[in-house]
Amino acid sequence: MKISILIICLIFSYSLSQGQQDSIAMHYANSILATDLSEHLHVISGDDYEGRESGYVGQKKCEQYLVDFYRKIGLPAVEGRYTQEFELYLNDPTLVYVSSQGREYQFLKDFFYYPATIDGKIEASIYYGGFGITNWNFKDIDLDQVEGKIVMIRDGEPKSKGGVYICSGTTEVSDWSTDGEKKWKQLEENGALAVIIMYNDYDARVKRVASYFSHKTMSLVKQAETSISGIPVLHASEAMGKAIMGEKQWRKASKGPTHRKVVSLNETTANIQFSRKEKILISSNVMGYIEGGDKKEELVIITAHYDHIGVDGEEVYNGADDDGSGTVATMEIAQAFAMAKAEGHGPKRSVLILNVSAEEKGLLGSQYYSENPIFPLSNTVADLNIDMIGRVDEQHKDNDNYVYLIGADRISQDLHDIGEKMNKTYSNLELDYTFNAEDDPNRFYYRSDHYNFAKNGVPSVFYFSGVHEDYHKPGDTVDKIMFPKLEKITRLIFYTAWELANREERIRSNETD
Repeated sequence: MKISILIICLIFSYSLSQGQQDSIAMHYANSILATDLSEHLHVISGDDYEGRESGYVGQKKCEQYLVDFYRKIGLPAVEGRYTQEFELYLNDPTLVYVSSQGREYQFLKDFFYYPATIDGKIEASIYYGGFGITNWNFKDIDLDQVEGKIVMIRDGEPKSKGGVYICSGTTEVSDWSTDGEKKWKQLEENGALAVIIMYNDYDARVKRVASYFSHKTMSLVKQAETSISGIPVLHASEAMGKAIMGEKQWRKASKGPTHRKVVSLNETTANIQFSRKEKILISSNVMGYIEGGDKKEELVIITAHYDHIGVDGEEVYNGADDDGSGTVATMEIAQAFAMAKAEGHGPKRSVLILNVSAEEKGLLGSQYYSENPIFPLSNTVADLNIDMIGRVDEQHKDNDNYVYLIGADRISQDLHDIGEKMNKTYSNLELDYTFNAEDDPNRFYYRSDHYNFAKNGVPSVFYFSGVHEDYHKPGDTVDKIMFPKLEKITRLIFYTAWELANREERIRSNETD
């Protein structure tokens, strides 16, 4: 008899440690189905949605699809609307124009630059400054010779014949190479109008940045009103520099490996014309709201961005995983909560499904909401953010039963503990915290929409399956989505949201423990 009682106690103790299953929560979680996720994703990641680029027709179509769905499942408008509109300022960096001695140079083929606030043109003579190093190229020459000129310098720093870097005196480069601004800042301080940095590995460099420039930059703040300091800095091929200087001067200036000689080319001029093209676009965040009960002033937010990167030529970037998977997950979670409320089991706290846009342009939609919240951030209990949960990465190619959790314990240990408990109680996924490390070189914690809540003190967690070979490529298509995996992770997020919305005590911030 004593043994039987002991066994019963052990079983009861184990069940408590695993967490009691909530049959009501399970009933609504089971309404989240792979078939429904698939139906929605086939629509929003179809070619006719044109990659859902913010401010363009595809994003508008997806916005309408979400609004129609939230209205259909009975969710009310928030302050009379389902969307939070905001302006995007499109800046086209491809319109910079460079010419010299009757020859024009092409953006990306010959040079690139990062968009700044410059308008108008610069026309000035050329000054070749070697490596542009004060205590080498300008050791016995007044640096103020660069005043009023366009200065051409080389990337890197000089080496001796023995392979030792002259500036550092070792085989390691100095800060003249590691500090990206040091060279042009000291030229700017001495009156240079612009700097052209030449690279002997330009082709490799431009290949790395070409995709960035193929999708035009956007911002919430008009570029003309943005405070970006510094003179224009162009990154150019060595061939462009050689052509501007001319064969004779090039040979004279670049003789030997140390490029110590500087040359003022008063008869050679370059014309750099910045004709910035700006356009105002309208984008929006979409809101699905479930009003809570006795704690309705408090709010749980579930975010996922519904935009992607659009079309490049004839190729559509469908973004089925990034972040179509997160978008359809929020739709199913919204429907589960709507069913619960309609059947008398609504949450104690309110729940806001927030589909943000312009994530691909720099987390702009979530930034706009965090700066213009519909509900006070002080009343926001947590943000559960979903971004790419439909596939597997290389580290898990033989195991799809996992999800990365990022950031849950950064602000609230309670949020982390609830996530662990919900998983043990219902889902039994492998929770991978690799990218939650403070020193994660990928810095994923800072790269999705939860961060705009976290930086404002809202406990936040990012659900993620990792990067795969089709990330930001046309191959991110719906046929590659693992819908049983997507269903399981979506249910885990629902259980976590259910617990956050219905527990008696609001989760605590680590600072208030």
